[in-house]
Amino acid sequence: MAKKSPVVRSTAELADHLGLSRWTVSHGLNDRPWVKEETRRRIQDAARELGFTPNPLARGLQNGRTGMIGVCFNELENPIIVKKISILQRLLQERGYQGLIELTLGKPDVEQRVVQHFLAMRVEGIVTVNSRFDPSRLLARSGIPLVHIDPYDETLLPHVRMDRAAAMEALVLHATSLGHRRFVLLGMPENEFGERWRGLRAGFSRAGIDETRDVRGIDRGDPDPPDYDHGRTLAGDLLDSGFVPTVILAVNDRVAIGAMNRLSEAGWQIPRKCSVTGFDNLDIGNHWNPRITTIDHQAEELLVSGLELLFRRILRPRSGSTYTETIAPRLIPRQSTLPPSA
Repeated sequence: MAKKSPVVRSTAELADHLGLSRWTVSHGLNDRPWVKEETRRRIQDAARELGFTPNPLARGLQNGRTGMIGVCFNELENPIIVKKISILQRLLQERGYQGLIELTLGKPDVEQRVVQHFLAMRVEGIVTVNSRFDPSRLLARSGIPLVHIDPYDETLLPHVRMDRAAAMEALVLHATSLGHRRFVLLGMPENEFGERWRGLRAGFSRAGIDETRDVRGIDRGDPDPPDYDHGRTLAGDLLDSGFVPTVILAVNDRVAIGAMNRLSEAGWQIPRKCSVTGFDNLDIGNHWNPRITTIDHQAEELLVSGLELLFRRILRPRSGSTYTETIAPRLIPRQSTLPPSA
């Protein structure tokens, strides 16, 4: 009968199994040059055969490094967030780090508990995405650096964010360059989208649009997820309002698609009767009919810049605490915007 392999759960148990000191096994697992090559190979081979992996937290307590970065996201339903998670994970792995990802559901109290959990796990840095919470007091004594990426509140520092005001101004000027003068803003209440509204007003001012007469906001105080169904609901509200725009600027691509479906059912020909724009540059928008004019977040550039800032702060924790960087968005004109019909 074959001898059953022992269960090894710690460096100490692996050392007992091999008849070596715990010091030798620990340094052999970490490829320390002072451990003989033959001994180091024996230790690592045994660890693989027994399925033993050193506890990164325990190793971090010994050498001050865990190789972990805490990452806060507020939700997973939005495809652009999923894309950012994928890019962020890849970038961290390329630098030899592992992401410890937590969802906060957009709630500051949950985000506070998540940050406290990260501190307990001895992460080397923290990244928040679309944050509403300022954890500076929690982090003051720890010395653990943090970077906000695309925070809701622009006063959260340090941060790297996309210029949403520039994005909305670009959409307005694109529409007016085609001849549009009557706008509907779908799903963007000003109290929730202040930065976007700054860009909208800048565009309206440059193009000579009378906001009081020629612009309508259609929203429900943003109580629902900004998804396809929400777009259908808001399009129904637009039909009930009696206001007929020549162009609709939707809060995102999903709301744009939902609205286009509802308006098409009501007999509106998109974009002949009314043009529509989205935001986020989701893949589905490039395969919809008509293909959707939208804004690209430049997610790769955004996350690379955010992580470079974090790594600089890991090396020099007191540096960059008030740093800000703005990433320019990219307008992608497609078939959902045409000149208005005569």
